[in-house]
Amino acid sequence: MEDKYSVSLKEYFERVLSEQKDAQSKALSISTAELHRRLDILNGADDERRDLIARCLTRDEYGIRHEQLIREINDLKLAKAHQEGATDRSNIIASIALAGVFIDILLRLFGK
Repeated sequence: MEDKYSVSLKEYFERVLSEQKDAQSKALSISTAELHRRLDILNGADDERRDLIARCLTRDEYGIRHEQLIREINDLKLAKAHQEGATDRSNIIASIALAGVFIDILLRLFGK
């Protein structure tokens, strides 16, 4: 005898299997979404790594560039020293010329 609240065994198993299938489908969707999220994070980290590699120098490249900069600095120091020496010589020559003009003026005024 069946009452309105009773369910056949077949209907019960069909409902349980349907609920289980829905739960598995939902779990698969959640798992897939999480895997895609993690993959996006890893792809972002890989992009950052590639950018870092593109901007950085290797040790060998750094060593070569560093040596070039040291040579350029030393060349600039040497050029500055030569320029200062030339300026000092120019100042001495100008001072001698000025002294010569001053002596010439004094001789013209008082030499007679």
